[in-house]
Amino acid sequence: IVDGREASLYCRRPPYTPLGSAGAWSEVDFSVETLESAGVPGGAEIHGAAADLSDGFHQFTHNELGSLFGFDFPEPAHIYGCTHVYDPASGTFLEVSEDTLIFPVYIGLPMGWSWSLHFCQQVLADSMAVGIRSVGLKPVLLLEKEPVPPPSLDSVYCAPYVDNANLAAFSKDRTSIALQGVLAEFRRRNLVFHEVVEATTLLATVGVVLDFNRRRLEHTRERVWRVDLALLHVIKVGGTTGHALRILLGHIVNLFMLLRPALSLLDLSYSFVMAFEHRFGWFSAALIDELKMIHSLLPMTGVQLDASWSRLAFCSDASLFGFALAIGPMTPEECGQASRFRERWRFVDITRGR
Repeated sequence: IVDGREASLYCRRPPYTPLGSAGAWSEVDFSVETLESAGVPGGAEIHGAAADLSDGFHQFTHNELGSLFGFDFPEPAHIYGCTHVYDPASGTFLEVSEDTLIFPVYIGLPMGWSWSLHFCQQVLADSMAVGIRSVGLKPVLLLEKEPVPPPSLDSVYCAPYVDNANLAAFSKDRTSIALQGVLAEFRRRNLVFHEVVEATTLLATVGVVLDFNRRRLEHTRERVWRVDLALLHVIKVGGTTGHALRILLGHIVNLFMLLRPALSLLDLSYSFVMAFEHRFGWFSAALIDELKMIHSLLPMTGVQLDASWSRLAFCSDASLFGFALAIGPMTPEECGQASRFRERWRFVDITRGR
């Protein structure tokens, strides 16, 4: 394990790096209207596939970065069987005598370094896109805060998640061909992979399950049950520490990514976390009610990917003086096009930018 915190302080912050997360999958529109308007049969078979990079971060090497991750105990070169060392100033390897003291360095991508995730994600996303194009199919990247392009029969949905390559296509054959294209590209780039999942209608990935027969995206049962039992326990006890509740809230927020309106319930829970921090505190009656409401919604977390668009659209706005609500008819195509862009995407970290 290499501590990358100090090295991160010497580097610029990496750019925003969108991932092919469960939230990105939830933006896919498999409604009959959308598919048929794009020339895809509404009842088309959808299959998914996946592969993982083995120790993804550690497959990358970069001599120039080694000096950022050095060890503080120099040893004579002969201890490491070393006859040459890398010189960052000249960019070359210099010959050294066996009694020269040298500092060992790590030339991979430490998981704790702020740029490691960005580099690994970019390589994976590019590998998937190139591999799928090489077999004559069209890669469609699914990434957080990015609109999903309209589907086509030769579309392959790609959801790169750091070192997990996940994809889906409109037939078992296309899915298999796309997967083989990605794996061939991994081999071409000398990327070692494992845990290959062949074309299937039930794909488990990044803590969620994609049931393509039901057109349903859900969390794994194990994850939902863990949060369910944890909530029942703290409700029964009637209190906990602020830090413990904060950890539980992190799991709850993750589940509610597939039921976003439920996030509006989280109010008194956060106040409790800030008030008690590492100290134990008893829950108020109102907070217990809030936790019970959260618990009651856990079975509802999930997204129906083929849900039809409403033919009636609502547009609202508010000010200090009141609110307005406009209602009008829209076609499913118009609703689908407008809903490809989410209002929440405009909120960004002002210290980082977009």
